[in-house]
Amino acid sequence: MKDRLLVIPAINCAEEACVRRTLEMVRALRAAWAHVDITDGIFSTNPTWNDTAAYRNAGLKLEVHFMVARPEHILDAWLAAGAARVIVHVESLMGRSQDIFFELMRACNARGVEFMLSENPDTAVEELYPYLETVSAFQLLAVTPGLSGQSFDERVIAKIKTLRSKAPYAAIEIDGGVNPMVAARVRAAGADIVSAASYIWESEDRAAAFRTLERA
Repeated sequence: MKDRLLVIPAINCAEEACVRRTLEMVRALRAAWAHVDITDGIFSTNPTWNDTAAYRNAGLKLEVHFMVARPEHILDAWLAAGAARVIVHVESLMGRSQDIFFELMRACNARGVEFMLSENPDTAVEELYPYLETVSAFQLLAVTPGLSGQSFDERVIAKIKTLRSKAPYAAIEIDGGVNPMVAARVRAAGADIVSAASYIWESEDRAAAFRTLERA
């Protein structure tokens, strides 16, 4: 278990003004990273602002969470925009050619961008097993894909423990329903990273909330 969680403030915005305002709030926290939620209205029904121009030259490391049915259609644009980490859902690869997975990996590797594989709460952790030898970072989504403010899915604790036992050196990120108690529990279970939105942005003192999560 690492000494401290990496806490990444999340941006889940439906319009450009929200994106620019939230980026400024992330910078005010002195956070190194920002988590950008991207949806397509298919994989997740709530809309997000998907124009990469709003995120260029953000002065932050961007991890971009593709909650989309066809990640290969948007990858190049986000790589060009400066993404430092790309998160692709295993559900978007199911029943499709493995060539798509390898093309995504190769494109990220060519740009020096980290590739992370995610899954929804209802997806069995075993769906990640075929990728353990080629992927070194995984995200376990702890809420239904889409809107922030949802409660943490308790099933994810067991999934963290199982994945950690199978991939002792992998990075494991938890996204959704994160508050200080949840952060402490997922860290104890084996997670390294948490992404948080509501707990930080709805707090009266956002900087204090961010630091509290870091100390969990």
